[in-house]
Amino acid sequence: MYTTVIMINRNGGTFLRDALQTCRADLEATWQSRQDFELLVVDNGSTDDSLSVIKAEISSAPFKARIIEELSLGVNSARNAGLKEATGDFLIFVDSDIRFHSGWLAAYLGAADRYPEIEVFAGCVQIGLIEGAIPNWLDLTGPWKRSCIVVQADFGKDPAVFQITPNCGPVGPNMAFRRSIFERAGTFDIQFGLRPGSLVAGAEAEFFDRLSHFDASFAWVPDAVVDHPLKRQQINRLYFLNRLHGIGRVTARIACMRGTPAKRLFGLTLYRVPELFCALLAWLRATLQADSCRAFYYQGEVYVLVGYLYEDFIQWRTLRSHPNINILIYL
Repeated sequence: MYTTVIMINRNGGTFLRDALQTCRADLEATWQSRQDFELLVVDNGSTDDSLSVIKAEISSAPFKARIIEELSLGVNSARNAGLKEATGDFLIFVDSDIRFHSGWLAAYLGAADRYPEIEVFAGCVQIGLIEGAIPNWLDLTGPWKRSCIVVQADFGKDPAVFQITPNCGPVGPNMAFRRSIFERAGTFDIQFGLRPGSLVAGAEAEFFDRLSHFDASFAWVPDAVVDHPLKRQQINRLYFLNRLHGIGRVTARIACMRGTPAKRLFGLTLYRVPELFCALLAWLRATLQADSCRAFYYQGEVYVLVGYLYEDFIQWRTLRSHPNINILIYL
């Protein structure tokens, strides 16, 4: 089994060099005992000095390492380019702003050998560098955390296998697949995922929703650990609320793609309306009780549901007017 580590980068900035250095250190350690892997860095139209940094960091690596450029912007476009160019049949996708712990690659390779029938693997993602003070409304580890934004993945201390559901699977900065899953289920949908000028995310959401219909499972690899930063520009309410609004829109798009039936009133999906009122009441109650983290959590729920209803209405209205077109567009 040959493995390709695929690092996706766009304007990696100060985090890119550290990601490459910690990745290279771990890969070099693994190289001492096995050489059946490569590193492929996909640069997605960077406008900073990323290309020169990448070349400097990988040029003298003892293992096979190369760069490709994908100018079609969007993380899923870059992932699909990496998938196409990769030599390996075991593919590990990572971001370019993480720090790799020692033993990361060995843990993935061990899991791939341990679970030959499993096609999807989830590595551990911990909160890394925090570039600023934590505001009193932001819960990072408690019951009101938003691990879909402050990215975290932790399914326990021991290896295990879980069923993939739309809400349970690996996370983008640290995940692995056998090539066979893409041959069965298709590649990443480029209509989803962050891109310049848009905080409508869902790069993995549609893919894992698709895999859930294949009755797929994933192996949890607790020792394949990376640290993911919380960046300065992300530590503000507006960023979180815009991201959550985007998550609502993504959820509605996926429901539309799957043809999920829904009762409507004036074009609005009925069951979402009482959910919105409940979230509004919970937000108000927590605000009056001066519970900042809980209040912000439910404010976020309001934004998710408003995003869902907004996108869902657009999709419904357009389909009524143009029933034969594909309306999933970049927004």
